[in-house]
Amino acid sequence: MHEVGVHLGFKNLFNAGQYKNLVKAVQNWSKLNDNSAEARIAKAALARVKSAKTSKEQFDDELLAYAVEEAIKAGVKPTALGVKGSPIANWLRMVVDTLKRALSAFGINSENLKVGELVNLAYGAAQLEIRGTWHGSDAKFKAFDTNYAGSGEGTFDLRFLAEESLGAGPYTTPDKKYAEYYQHAVPFGKASNETGYGSKSYQDYRSADAKYMDSDRPYVTPVVDLQHIYENNLLTNYLQDVAQGGELNPQNNKGAKKYLDRLLEQTESNVKEQAATLASREKRKAKPDSIESAREDLRLANNQLKAAQTLELGKIKGLTKRPETGQLYRTLDDVPRERVYAINSTFTFGERPKLDALMKKYGDKRLQARAKKDGEYEANGLFYDMRRQLGIKKTTEILKAAGIDAIEQNNERGRYTERAFINNAPEIIGVNMEPVGQSEGLLFSRKAAA
Repeated sequence: MHEVGVHLGFKNLFNAGQYKNLVKAVQNWSKLNDNSAEARIAKAALARVKSAKTSKEQFDDELLAYAVEEAIKAGVKPTALGVKGSPIANWLRMVVDTLKRALSAFGINSENLKVGELVNLAYGAAQLEIRGTWHGSDAKFKAFDTNYAGSGEGTFDLRFLAEESLGAGPYTTPDKKYAEYYQHAVPFGKASNETGYGSKSYQDYRSADAKYMDSDRPYVTPVVDLQHIYENNLLTNYLQDVAQGGELNPQNNKGAKKYLDRLLEQTESNVKEQAATLASREKRKAKPDSIESAREDLRLANNQLKAAQTLELGKIKGLTKRPETGQLYRTLDDVPRERVYAINSTFTFGERPKLDALMKKYGDKRLQARAKKDGEYEANGLFYDMRRQLGIKKTTEILKAAGIDAIEQNNERGRYTERAFINNAPEIIGVNMEPVGQSEGLLFSRKAAA
């Protein structure tokens, strides 16, 4: 029973109108200056949210979560039904009553639960909004095993294993949508290893990605190189279309067909355009370097057309069956902020002596000079310097010795946050919203949370 309230999450307990009213009540109480319980609790909750530098999207969630916590810490209890109490007691009673209805939806007779147990459940749901995280995977398990780190995304995206990663993990995120992406992407990515084009496998293209992104490549790219790039793009368009429900048969796959038709049309048009440009410059006797530039453009355009004309949908090795949906895990992240290395942040000298020492030993000299002047140094600067010099495995080992348990960064231009654990793992509370199993005692009871 006790897991159910936790899995629901505080925000999921209420409809939009109820949720808005709960938030508004706390906001109004925070403006009071009468030293009432409501004012003290709301001000304390608001201060904690601001101190945590909560994002705008999560502000209301955490304000309510902290308000429940502060109310319970202050000894507020929901009054019996039908008996009016203080505004904060009635507010907390609404939380408890709503939780009762939610438990009934799970087939649990909440009337047999004591008020104290319900308060603990409400507190647990609030805590989950603050500390709860998510993890998406293709595998099903009840606890993370670091021996399997890298066996998820790393098996189909080789960039994960390169120097761009935060370490072996496991990885969690406070953003459910981001975890849901991996819930689908990991099993689909692994299935992609079965595909390819001609004699090349999916991994052949992944392995060569860096080579074809090299800015030092010659301008007039050889046909064989262009073939590889176009084949990669054709295979990628096929897979993307399948991921959205498209045909498994490459010959009937709309994404692949659309890409190939568009590529042929564009390359044919480009050849005509570049030929006309060259003819025009030769006719008006333009400068030699201008004519030579036009010839290079035409040679490239011809190579592009030749490469495009070699593509065939029938050469795509397609998927034989559609990948199954993966697993979505609800996890508990209890790593204290002082033991998290947040890459998208700055550190102040003197706060973490061990990190100061790492900065002096591995940090960029120019970054150190700027840091000495400002009193702060950029976390990502030190992390990337260490990773470049030592590799990710050694870097995480050194950070662990310096008191760091997890590394955190913002992805997708700051839209999502992910956290990689070092030699430890978060607790799994549920899989696909189903409890992992009975806990020993109350999850998130005031005693445990403290």
